[in-house]
Amino acid sequence: MFYGGVCGAATQLFRLSLIVPDFDVIDRYGHSIWYVPYYSDYVFGDDAALYQNSKKLILQNNSAYPIYLKTISSETSTYLIAIVPNHTETYVKVIKEQTANLSSKLIKNVYSPQNTLIKSQEFVTTYAKKSYTVN
Repeated sequence: MFYGGVCGAATQLFRLSLIVPDFDVIDRYGHSIWYVPYYSDYVFGDDAALYQNSKKLILQNNSAYPIYLKTISSETSTYLIAIVPNHTETYVKVIKEQTANLSSKLIKNVYSPQNTLIKSQEFVTTYAKKSYTVN
């Protein structure tokens, strides 16, 4: 399930790119403020923000096969379903660490079947502050 309109959809696509070996991130921006209602502590730094021409998410499918995306909605939830190619023997390990109070670093490492590092992508996110919703 995701929240946040286009940013929520972009966040889910960014998370998908982290676990698919041949789905690379070309350009990605995190939010300026960490939105506590949207994301738990577990997903700290896993977000992607979209805003006009200043914040974008550009992904590239480097496999020979298409990636199919579909959304499914109910009255209370929306889900993003992805069908990704499984024609590779490479695998991904994601390392996630909180580097400061409001900063995080994600590293996507892609390995060969022989456990050799093929490529690595690093994503650093720094938030200005936490934001809460008060009812």
